[in-house]
Amino acid sequence: MTKAISIIVATALLVVGFSVATGEAGKKRHSHKVAVQHRAKTFNVPSGDVNGGLVFCPHGSRATGGGVVAEGGFPLVSDAGIVGRDSYRAIVVNDGMSSSSVQVQVACLKGKTKAARAREVPRAALRDALERRVDELRDERR
Repeated sequence: MTKAISIIVATALLVVGFSVATGEAGKKRHSHKVAVQHRAKTFNVPSGDVNGGLVFCPHGSRATGGGVVAEGGFPLVSDAGIVGRDSYRAIVVNDGMSSSSVQVQVACLKGKTKAARAREVPRAALRDALERRVDELRDERR
């Protein structure tokens, strides 16, 4: 009988101890919540011309990748990739006979850390750099 009571008491202590250890005793648990968002921007590339697009992640997010989708014309992606921490850019050359509609896309990851909220480069500087590069490519083609 004493052995049975010892087993019941030990089991009860384990249940109470387990609920305290798993945060059931009112303690807030730590979590790693992340949210992935996709953003896109469409721009036009006339026949025989060069153009570029830049798409930004929401504030507090970081770019993890991106891509380019084109319709019509004969577009050639000259330059594409993540710039800064929170944007994706694409520069497209259209050697086709008709204009092309191009969509630049970015995948963004938002976390709770302060490092993810830091912005590396101001958006205006990224836009200026894109415009300069597009102008350089246009000049090279002349």
